[in-house]
Order: sequence, then structure tokens, then C-alpha cells
Amino acid sequence: MVDGRWPDDIETLATLDGRAVMAAHAAIQSWTASMIKDDPRYAGTCEISPKAMDIIVLQSRGVYVVQIHRRVDRCGWADPSFNAGFNIEVYVVSPEGRVLAHPYYPYYQP
Repeated sequence: MVDGRWPDDIETLATLDGRAVMAAHAAIQSWTASMIKDDPRYAGTCEISPKAMDIIVLQSRGVYVVQIHRRVDRCGWADPSFNAGFNIEVYVVSPEGRVLAHPYYPYYQP
């Protein structure tokens, strides 16, 4: 806000209920933690920051399904075509924000 007014170029990106936001946050936190655990060099890098991801939140049967699409082209070093080499990360998250499953990896333990 500037002088009590909103900027002229403000735009709505999405309207989500709070539970969907919590689900997305839980999935992002879980994914970034697993990446850092696998390779500590990822800590603090753009490649696993929210800047380098698109998030899709779906709802089914009382839970949220969160997809993380990597977008390392936003880090300034990769061509957009580079993103196609990454798997889409999928998390099933409760409305309370607890990660219930990571379907692509049956060994996943929240």
C-alpha cells in the first residue's frame, strides 16, 4: 500500500481456502527437507526454493493433492526446456497440513 491506496497493477493470482494453503506449505516443506537430506549442498539454493517451483493444489475425497513442478529456469542458469527433465512431485496432504503420502515413492515415511 502506498499512501493508503493499492497499486494500480495489483492482480489476483488465486483464491484458496486456508487449508489448501496449509497443504501446499506442508508439501513444499517436506520436499525441500528431503532434497536437503539427500544432498546438503541444496540448502539455501535457488533450485529448491519457492522461486523455482509452480504449485498445483487439487482436492479429492477430503484430502489435498499437491503437485510441485520444478522451474529452475527462474534461477537464471537454465533454459526452460531443462525443467522437462524433472518428475512432478506429488504429495497427499490432510486438511490440517499433515503429509499423508508421497505416491511416487512407496517407501516415503512422513
